[in-house]
Amino acid sequence: LTVRWKYQGRGGSKRVPDRETAKTLVRHINRLHALGKDYRPRDDQNSETLGDIIAAHLNSEARLKSDKTIKNKETALISYIRFLRVKRPRGRLMPNLVDEQSIERFYDSLIARNLSHNTARHYATAVKMFWKWAERSRDYGEFFERYREPELPRAKKSNVTKSPTWSTLDTLIKQEITDGPYPQYVKLMILQRYTGLRVKQASLLLWSDIDIDGKRIRIRPELGKSALEKSGRIIPATPHLFDELATWGRREG
Repeated sequence: LTVRWKYQGRGGSKRVPDRETAKTLVRHINRLHALGKDYRPRDDQNSETLGDIIAAHLNSEARLKSDKTIKNKETALISYIRFLRVKRPRGRLMPNLVDEQSIERFYDSLIARNLSHNTARHYATAVKMFWKWAERSRDYGEFFERYREPELPRAKKSNVTKSPTWSTLDTLIKQEITDGPYPQYVKLMILQRYTGLRVKQASLLLWSDIDIDGKRIRIRPELGKSALEKSGRIIPATPHLFDELATWGRREG
């Protein structure tokens, strides 16, 4: 198919692989003309491949998301690239390969490889979000089909873990004091009981992080998990915790 247009007396044309791509390109050209801009097609041989655009997407996301989140997205998108490469062993992988059917088949291939339903859905969702981002992008939107929602099985409900009550925690601490083989675990459990910190965070706290007079605890950036936590934070704690800490002897390490 060939898309033709005219702007301020100057005409142009571009060949596209299918009708849906033609419609997407026409919408993009009309949008530019409405803004008073001419459309200049890029040379297909010099245009970005799917891998190039994925790299740009990850760089854009890295401004707002944690390193772990970006790594997970990268793993999912690399798996999608490998899936497409099996279907198209030669040539460059271009943006017009991304559509709802390819994402659905990608999901099915992950299930066939014995990945869990939730993991397969997570991978497919990463591709969906990439497609949405690219299709709306000023730089790459013209190369992608209009976004259409893939049909994926619903996410399976995971078992909800209920937080223990105060009395349950107190009972566990008393049992550890009486019968526990590792006394250091008692202090760790007390810290978690009063602060809600994760095991790793509580175990890596230093006395220099604890302000007994100010009744505050500093969570160092390297102890954070989310992007917000990695900026560091100060948390207030109950005076009962600091009364307990005052009985712990030497404050070193």
